[in-house]
Amino acid sequence: MRREVIFRITRILLVILFLLLATSLRTVTKESYSDIDSIRKSIGTNLQVMALTNGVNKPSSLPTSDEEGAIEEGYKFKVTNYSNLNKDFKMVLVNTIKDENKMLPYSSLRYQIICNDEVIVTDNIPDNGVLYKGNINGKENKVYEVKFWIDEDAGSEIYGKQFSSQIALL
Repeated sequence: MRREVIFRITRILLVILFLLLATSLRTVTKESYSDIDSIRKSIGTNLQVMALTNGVNKPSSLPTSDEEGAIEEGYKFKVTNYSNLNKDFKMVLVNTIKDENKMLPYSSLRYQIICNDEVIVTDNIPDNGVLYKGNINGKENKVYEVKFWIDEDAGSEIYGKQFSSQIALL
């Protein structure tokens, strides 16, 4: 009987010791990662992109003037540079349609990029998909909005075509 009591007390003490150790480790880990910069450094990321809207609105299926295209709601996202260094980047449109015969030609699409409420470019999408080459200073964040529409001068090559792409920062 005495041996059984000692065994139970030992098990209870071991469980309590384990719980105290686990709580101590959790607290130490939580404190060491409470600073957002230390988390960013620990995973090696300096630029972060955060979506502010649900996605890119598909362009109207009809050719649109620049004035009408510019009032459409675009895709908004925030780019934050967590390092102290200035960073150069390219904003690139990446086609997601596998059959290129069904792809709406970039030359028939117009786009507009707005950075911190200032229009920085309105143009036709280049064939290489590079929309913008930019720079962000250390410890800075910028909000971008990208809008797409079919060029009002587009010809019959747009009929039966699709537009599906992703925006990548390189």
